[in-house]
Amino acid sequence: MEEYEQTAAACAFIRQHTSVRPLVGIICGSGLGAAVATLVANPTIAWPVRVMKMLGAEYLFATNAAGGMNRKFKPGDMVVIQDHVDFSSLVGLNPLTGPNDESHLSYEAQLSRDFNHA
Repeated sequence: MEEYEQTAAACAFIRQHTSVRPLVGIICGSGLGAAVATLVANPTIAWPVRVMKMLGAEYLFATNAAGGMNRKFKPGDMVVIQDHVDFSSLVGLNPLTGPNDESHLSYEAQLSRDFNHA
C-alpha cells in the first residue's frame, strides 16, 4: 500500500471512531531515545503529521527536549524556538527528498512563514 493510501486508511479508521475534526495537531516529541535507531525509513517519522493534516489540522504544535547555549537555562525551562540550524542536508538527509505525490502533499517548501511572529 502506498503512503497516500495508508494515510487515507488511517484517517478513515480514526473518523469511524470519532466525529472530532482537529484544527491543531500536537506532537509531544521527546522520549524516542533508542527507538529512533530501529526505524527503517525516515518518512515514517512524518507520517503522523500527514495523518493530522488529512484529518483537517491547520496548525502543528510540537514539543521536544533540546539543548541551549544560554547558561541561565535550567533543565525543564520552557523556551520558544524562533529559528533553527539544519545540518542534515550536509550529510545528504534532505527532508524534501523522496517521491512528490501531488495528490498527498507538495514537497515545494514554503518556509518564509515558518517562524511568523504575527
